[in-house]
Amino acid sequence: MTAVARGAPRVLDRSEVPMVLVAAAAAVVLGALAGAFGLVVPLAVVGFALFVLVAARPHVGAYLYLVSLPVLAGLARGGAIPALRPQEALHVTLLAAVGAGALVRWAAGATWRIRVTRVDVALLVMAALASAWPIARSLAVGERLTTTDVMSTVPLWRYFGLYVMFRVAIRTAAQVRVCLVLVVAGAAVVGVIAIGQSLGVAGIGRFVDRVYPLTEGGVTARGTSTLGNSIAVGDYLNDALAVVLVWIGQRALPRAVTIPAAVVLFGGVLGTGQFSAWVATVIVVAVVVRADRAMLRRLAVALPLAVVALAVAWPVVALRFANLSHGALPPSWRVRLDNITTFYLPRLGGFRFVTGVRPDSVLLAPETWRQYIYLESGYLWLLWVGGIPLLFAFAWWMRVTLRSLHDLASQRRDDVGVAAVAARAALWSLALLMLLDSHLTIRGGADVLFVLVALASNRLVPAPDPAPEASLR
Repeated sequence: MTAVARGAPRVLDRSEVPMVLVAAAAAVVLGALAGAFGLVVPLAVVGFALFVLVAARPHVGAYLYLVSLPVLAGLARGGAIPALRPQEALHVTLLAAVGAGALVRWAAGATWRIRVTRVDVALLVMAALASAWPIARSLAVGERLTTTDVMSTVPLWRYFGLYVMFRVAIRTAAQVRVCLVLVVAGAAVVGVIAIGQSLGVAGIGRFVDRVYPLTEGGVTARGTSTLGNSIAVGDYLNDALAVVLVWIGQRALPRAVTIPAAVVLFGGVLGTGQFSAWVATVIVVAVVVRADRAMLRRLAVALPLAVVALAVAWPVVALRFANLSHGALPPSWRVRLDNITTFYLPRLGGFRFVTGVRPDSVLLAPETWRQYIYLESGYLWLLWVGGIPLLFAFAWWMRVTLRSLHDLASQRRDDVGVAAVAARAALWSLALLMLLDSHLTIRGGADVLFVLVALASNRLVPAPDPAPEASLR
């Protein structure tokens, strides 16, 4: 699913001249109106100029998305923009800009080459069965759909759009490297804040509570960072950690950069206080080591620093294990199990799991101490929303994508191969952790997952030239 313009890109391609002229004309007109209408118009000028820039240089939109992800992803929905989070609104704008630029280049005579892969088709089918199928089923049985029901079918389409945007926008190995660096840099910021928050560093907790509201029942002792959810933080950091570990194994970047980055990410994972995040770290290390057996020896360099990170985050780790010291499940686990057995499994009975229950899985709570009940099991969420068809579509997408990533990781040793190994680690973590939460659509972590899959699956990025000694064989 790619589009390629004929010829090598220049500083200003002929197809981009109309966009530049339109931008210049708009800047003159809107600038003249700024005196009459105040600051709103200059802001509109900046927004329009950014739109044109992304249309002309799609990779800038990809960079902007990754830079803004740790800052905007955790901001509340429906604040400045009705019904949308700021990150979602930015995504829609960037996707529209990339699409507009592609249409202008096509109108100017660019040649399109569309290559639809099995990964594309599997993801498209899964998104359709998570949206059109549950809506059609509800209408067929005469159920009244609410706005929340319809909005709950959007997330997988948004991630499909994110996947397509990165498949189209990123065209060189250097751009793939920049995207991976931005993923790691953003995760490092999230990790530092999560560590400071979980350790009670003065000011960090107050800042997080004020700007990024919690979405997990007020659990303030864990590192929720700028995502407002410690589970999302764990996914985000582990996906980035997979990238760093592959870099360490390949010695692609100086150890003075990769080792400290790995320690910060590992410390941030510990700071989340989430067992699922800690399990995901084990899976990430196992997948990376399986891809490169020499990793065990190279990771030994970072082991002392990892011990230091564990020592720093030990108060959070000790607090979590203290809940298990009496042989009973932690309170959060008991609530989760009670929610599933009391409110969700009975409604999945009567073979309703075959076709699904309804698009929205959030229930109104009968108690006064809480307002909503959330379905904290990813596989049950699949059955609740789309039944067995959606569950099978998810399994098919996982199988197809893992096979494709395995082939790419074995064929390429550049940053596309790095993204392939990291995406495999993220997908194997997803396969296990979906037993506990719907990690497939959780903000932050899901964004990075689909970005990594898109970077690895991008057919626009040429493979590196073979080494001279290899070409002589």
